[in-house]
Amino acid sequence: MALMETPARRRGRTVKPRTKLLLKIALPLVTAWVALQLEPYLSVLAHDRPAVLPAAMFTLIVCVLIARTRQALLITISFGVGMLAVREAFGPIRLPAEIDYREIELLYPFVWGAIAVFAMGAGVAEARHAGSIWARRCYFAAAALFLLGKGTLTLAQRPSIQAAVLVLSGLFSVYGVVYAHRIVARERMEEPVEEDLQAMREAPAARSAALAAKEWREPSERGATNPRQAGAS
Repeated sequence: MALMETPARRRGRTVKPRTKLLLKIALPLVTAWVALQLEPYLSVLAHDRPAVLPAAMFTLIVCVLIARTRQALLITISFGVGMLAVREAFGPIRLPAEIDYREIELLYPFVWGAIAVFAMGAGVAEARHAGSIWARRCYFAAAALFLLGKGTLTLAQRPSIQAAVLVLSGLFSVYGVVYAHRIVARERMEEPVEEDLQAMREAPAARSAALAAKEWREPSERGATNPRQAGAS
């Protein structure tokens, strides 16, 4: 007998996805905040023990390669970048004397505020749906603002190859914002879809069933399976 559908059961089913989404947002947010609070101690540790930085980079690379940890890492990094941008937006303006213009000082906090909004938005969009188009657009938008702003200020202060690379990287990020849908579509075409994976899982069982249907049987077994032939004999 099937259990009666009650409002409590319906609410129970709808609460679980919301709780999961909140955990996906809250845990990386707290992790990013703790990492920023420990930034001075981590800097001293990396300076005193040079092996810590390569080990941390190796751990990050491994986490990116593993699908289950990639999403959590991207969300944490997005929230960390957003918090850093908020700190820069409300902190003191540090500009070189060569480019210490009033217009730049006015735009400085707004640019960092926009980077914070896009970075935080990327984290939330990634938590809602991993690898979504809007998550990619927010990633690229935050990167474009930072790279173009940093590169432009560096070029104004002192032209160099590093500044040119920053500007070019910012332009590529703008391309990513505009064509994020194509990038995501291309990645999804290269990945096996769920129907293909399901068919691959069911293929061995289908082959076994086909072989079992074709295998030779004794005459007594055939008669038992065919009542008309058994009655005629």
